Amino acid sequence: MKRVLVVGGSTRAAAWSARRAGLQPVCADLFADLDTRQIAEVVHVRDYPCSLPQDVAHINADGWFYTGGIENHPDLVEQMDRPDASYGPLLGTSAAALRLIRDPFWLSRTLAQGAIPALSVLPGTAIPPQDGTWIRKPISSAGGRAVSVWDQSSPQFSESEPFFFQSRIHGVTHSAAFHSDDDAVEFLGVTQQLENPALSNAPDPYVYCGSIGPLQDAGVERFRISLTAAAELLVSKCDLRGIFGIDFIPDSNGTPWILEVNPRYTASVEILELAWQRSFLAGIQGLRGQKQNSTAAPVLAKLILYAGNSLVAPAFSESADSRSEWELPTIADVPVPGTRIDAKWPICSVMATGATRETCMQSLGQRAKNVRDQLKQ
Repeated sequence: MKRVLVVGGSTRAAAWSARRAGLQPVCADLFADLDTRQIAEVVHVRDYPCSLPQDVAHINADGWFYTGGIENHPDLVEQMDRPDASYGPLLGTSAAALRLIRDPFWLSRTLAQGAIPALSVLPGTAIPPQDGTWIRKPISSAGGRAVSVWDQSSPQFSESEPFFFQSRIHGVTHSAAFHSDDDAVEFLGVTQQLENPALSNAPDPYVYCGSIGPLQDAGVERFRISLTAAAELLVSKCDLRGIFGIDFIPDSNGTPWILEVNPRYTASVEILELAWQRSFLAGIQGLRGQKQNSTAAPVLAKLILYAGNSLVAPAFSESADSRSEWELPTIADVPVPGTRIDAKWPICSVMATGATRETCMQSLGQRAKNVRDQLKQ
């Protein structure tokens, strides 16, 4: 079994994906959750993310890739991406490509040049009217952190953090997943982000709190055609590699307006893998996963639960001890008992499935309530 190093804010989902591809994961992240430790070798990280290059320097692996948050640290990726690294080559997007794809002005320009619908962007110094028609975003945001509508009630953020403005489009955020290699760009599926702060207790309106999918309605084919064209354009311009995601909002006509590109393994990938029963990381071994079945997949959902108050993690009554890599967990990202979790930080994730969106969400809501009751949150 080939060994693969995974680094990022949370590596649990990617570690389980690696196991589904027949790989042995070695993980370095912020949390070292119980269900990561069950299947992976876990590396202690002294000072995330700054110490990652030193913390993993001794690891022997056949390659490595990163998950959420690391895309905002191209210098770190460049430092780790060494030809003599004992953990092998980078199996994803390079530092040079990150500097382009994470630049909102480059992204908007490139999409417009390719005749792909592109949202307007302005630098932070522009200060557009505070009338609710713009969104204010940090340049280095991840998971919706510190994103807000720009209006008279806008919160004040430290001016030491670079930010920009993006024209606002109303609607629900969706995410499309892709895989890129030397041969082609492959569309993997679409999920819809959950926007239910009451259910997740997310600390801010735009903070990522989960996904549901795969979407299988008639509009998905239009998304597939339009977004695959965008993905192919971006791959040709900056050499995106491996798995990556495109966040977008469809307008009233069904046209997808791209918000940002996440050039790495994304949070919704495990939903698509488990729904289609197909490994997307199989390409790391020079293999391609089986194609999607023509039959409809079940609906799957994942919800991140956030702490309203600081707490100490208990021993959860449900865990992933005995499940297989292809089985949907009831609870995931399980903290080690005794871990202190500060207010507004993620506690764990709950997952559910159903034949329809409605039955899936009912099950998800009940599972979230069970965990909240156990935590008295």
